[in-house]
Amino acid sequence: MKNNHFKNNKKRAFTLIELLVAVSLFTTVTVSTIGSFFLISDANKKMQAIRAVVDNLNFAVEDITRNIRTWRDYQCGFTIDAYNKVLAPAVYSTDPMFCQGTNNLRIEGSTGGGNTKKCYLYVEAINPSGKKTIKYSESKLISFVNDCPKDPSMWLDATEIVSPEVEISSLKFYVVKSTNQQPIVIISLNGEFVVGSLGNKFKTPFNVQTTVSQRSIVSEF
Repeated sequence: MKNNHFKNNKKRAFTLIELLVAVSLFTTVTVSTIGSFFLISDANKKMQAIRAVVDNLNFAVEDITRNIRTWRDYQCGFTIDAYNKVLAPAVYSTDPMFCQGTNNLRIEGSTGGGNTKKCYLYVEAINPSGKKTIKYSESKLISFVNDCPKDPSMWLDATEIVSPEVEISSLKFYVVKSTNQQPIVIISLNGEFVVGSLGNKFKTPFNVQTTVSQRSIVSEF
């Protein structure tokens, strides 16, 4: 009877090899699970970062298109230097047809009170890091009769309207105008979203093209 009891106990015991295999499988599954968790967490952080950058670019494009719809007198020829100062144009054109693939657009609009007019300039420019970005500058005039100034001192310093994570490759404005029809502005924009920490950055290219028409065909206020 005793011998049988010992034999049964022997059959129910685990060998050292079986224990090692079980521990190895458990460790492998645990490490894989933890690794998957970190990958999912990292992917989620990247998606949130991309979403914030995309929202920023959408805000910039919306700002430009909204002012184009509600304002008037589209012109081009201005530029912004490396010190964020507006430069007088080399060629100043009052003909909207002149803006055929230029990297800047100047528009006029009302500031919503009195006889004050505001001039906006959107332009492809260089930021402090040496990357291309989108900047805008504005100038306020007391009377609608006055034109947007060519004098750089009458414009405010240019300000970036996209975050540093948005690297612009190209910004182009095309203006088309015909008799008794609203002017149409085509905006072509492309670049890259640069997201991630130092040494672990990844880039996502983007291409945006949109057509905006002026709401009113009236050329003067």
